[in-house]
Amino acid sequence: MVQQGQIDHLLQETGEIQPPDFLVRQAFLQDYEGAYRDSMDSPEAFWEGVASELEWTRRWDSVFPVGLPHLPLVPGREVQHHPERP
Repeated sequence: MVQQGQIDHLLQETGEIQPPDFLVRQAFLQDYEGAYRDSMDSPEAFWEGVASELEWTRRWDSVFPVGLPHLPLVPGREVQHHPERP
């Protein structure tokens, strides 16, 4: 039987595993730091941009109607559902 503390060193990860280059090139978000900065500098514009990438049956009036930090994002709006799309 394993005693407590005998395998604890295995739970302490200190390394970082980088994804392969081909996977990085296929990533949707190429500039994480830039996207994060944009989301913090102008959250309404950032999330409106993200929401505009979806197909809506009815567009929203405001992105954060209650105000930050309270969500939901674009409440009451309807996203066009495509059952044939994953």
